[in-house]
Amino acid sequence: MDKGDITNPFDGNELMELLRGLEDRKIAYQIEYRRAATHCDGIMVRIRSGLEVWEVGFFDNDHVEVLKFTSSKDVEAGVTAASLLSDLDALENSK
Repeated sequence: MDKGDITNPFDGNELMELLRGLEDRKIAYQIEYRRAATHCDGIMVRIRSGLEVWEVGFFDNDHVEVLKFTSSKDVEAGVTAASLLSDLDALENSK
């Protein structure tokens, strides 16, 4: 997608669902603008829960990627806001 191409705009529905869910759960997060490559921009949400830090990237090519800083350091693709919030609920409830 060209930087000036507005025919395929960023779909913020998943991003907004995640942010609303984090607010509802009172889970700390930060938002940053990220340039993943010369042809792809995105918004990164850094989530802190206990000893874990998750970085969720929402890119303008509709790609969502999750990097979990845990003992396993998993990278997940194709996740949804609902599945992330479910995982966070499980993590919060295990404390």
